Amino acid sequence: MQHDAISVPDTEIFDSISRNCGATVTECSNVAGIVSDVMRKSRQLQEKRTYLEDIARMLESEQAQVGNATDEARLLSEQAHKQLKAGAATITDSIDEFNDLIDLIVDMGNKINGFAAAMDQVMRTSQSIDTIARSTNMLALNAAIEAERAGAAGATFAVVAAEVKNLAQDTRVATDEITRTMQSLGSEASQFVEQVEEGIAKSETAKQAFQKIDNTISEVSEIVSMVDRQADDIAQSTSSVQLNTGKVCENLFAFMGDVDANVDQLSGALDKVNNLEMITNDMFDSVVHSGLSVVDNVYVDMAKAGMTQVQQLIENTMRDGLLSEEQVFDRDYQEIAGSNPPRFNNRFNDFADQHLQPVLDDIHRSDDRIISVVCSNQDGYLPTHISERARMPNGNVKHDSEFCRNRRILMDAITGKAVEQKDREYMAAAYRFMASEATEFQVVKNIFVPLYFDGKYWGNFEIAYTG
Repeated sequence: MQHDAISVPDTEIFDSISRNCGATVTECSNVAGIVSDVMRKSRQLQEKRTYLEDIARMLESEQAQVGNATDEARLLSEQAHKQLKAGAATITDSIDEFNDLIDLIVDMGNKINGFAAAMDQVMRTSQSIDTIARSTNMLALNAAIEAERAGAAGATFAVVAAEVKNLAQDTRVATDEITRTMQSLGSEASQFVEQVEEGIAKSETAKQAFQKIDNTISEVSEIVSMVDRQADDIAQSTSSVQLNTGKVCENLFAFMGDVDANVDQLSGALDKVNNLEMITNDMFDSVVHSGLSVVDNVYVDMAKAGMTQVQQLIENTMRDGLLSEEQVFDRDYQEIAGSNPPRFNNRFNDFADQHLQPVLDDIHRSDDRIISVVCSNQDGYLPTHISERARMPNGNVKHDSEFCRNRRILMDAITGKAVEQKDREYMAAAYRFMASEATEFQVVKNIFVPLYFDGKYWGNFEIAYTG
């Protein structure tokens, strides 16, 4: 009986499948990251939706108020323009009346000047009468003397002389009264003339002031007319802005509705991408478990050996009484004040830094393709890390995110799945690794080997390497 030779599978094919699975997982992770980022920003936009809508409505309301205020301002400017026109007309009439009054005062001053001249003539006449009266009085005195000398024959003449004397004296009294009165009138007339002249001078100044007021009102009227025209333009522009604001608000509300719909669609897409990532990871895990992916199986053996070395180290230390089970399995994390990103202490990490870190460093240095070797407990807590990733924080977020990864809790979907599959011999996965948000991602394959101490599950021993 003829037997065909058993063909040996081509390991290159399985290595290629392994690499392709890793690449597919990476692309899925990349797409998932992009979708997640878009969803995160969309949710942030959703959170601000009410705020944006309130602002939009407020803007619309304020534009309406601006429109109303502009219309009111336009009406007020029209009223002001009308009032200024009426005021200008009133002032013009007042100036005309004032000019007539000035003319009347000037005419009155001229007449008073003529009256003063007439009073001067009366005073001169009064002085002439006074002179005549004095002469008459002297003649009457002489006549009385002569009548006295004539005796009885001059008695009648003496009576006449006495009457003439009395008349002369009365005339002098009258002329003195006229003189005093005319002097008083002359003084008052002089003062009045001075006041009239001063009033005329002030009237000229007031006339000039009225003219300035008239010119100013004309200028203000023109300015108000310009404001009125501008207010009309503003009103038209405001109406256009208000219309456009209403359209913006409508589009904003419609956009927010589209955002809501897109978030729902993205959520479904993200679920599908995550499922595809998990399916691809399951394929990669199956290929590695088949034992036919020579490249990846090397790191499976290294991870198993590393797990055994750590397990023996811890169990021996616990048996020697140098480390208690409570310390090893301590999950009471105390946040380190001021750490960013947050880091935590527990009762196991000091021992881990002193005894586990050298083991991790030795494995890390043994192969250039290994980028990370850690022990993570079932919460994703890293009590220590390789020296390169366990530096002292300096407060720079980029530096501390990338180089201070010890004492952090880094639980993701892949790590969570490895914790769930703690009963398996190991789990192989591929994912996109980013040391920090500011660094470029790289394709990483990871071997998770469950880590038990005295039969009690603690977490996983991990080796991450480039495929």
